[in-house]
Amino acid sequence: MRAILAAAALSLFSVPAFAAGALPDGTYECLFDVYIAGEMEIVGNTYKGPAFNGQYEGTYEYSIEDQTIFWNGPVGGYTEDGFEVLGTIIVKDGNGKLGFQMQVRQDGGSPNAVVCMPKA
Repeated sequence: MRAILAAAALSLFSVPAFAAGALPDGTYECLFDVYIAGEMEIVGNTYKGPAFNGQYEGTYEYSIEDQTIFWNGPVGGYTEDGFEVLGTIIVKDGNGKLGFQMQVRQDGGSPNAVVCMPKA
């Protein structure tokens, strides 16, 4: 139920048809519920992470179609050890900053939201 409520709340801030085709460059802090779940670095159409303390494993490309992000490589621990990324959409916070929400699950369990927003 909690995941459904979180998805419904964030869908209010989803961004229709992201025109620029890329997220703003920068470091994005990812939160799983209230827990810090690493940082991702976005530059152009590439990403790194998520990881902690800038210890990224590699640089990979991503693409955007409408408001959906397609990761063309691993997404840190969310693509290892029984985890999978079910989908990622672009979202906007109450201040108009663009970020993204990944739906992830572990071992076929219930989906959970990981929200990544630009660091201040």
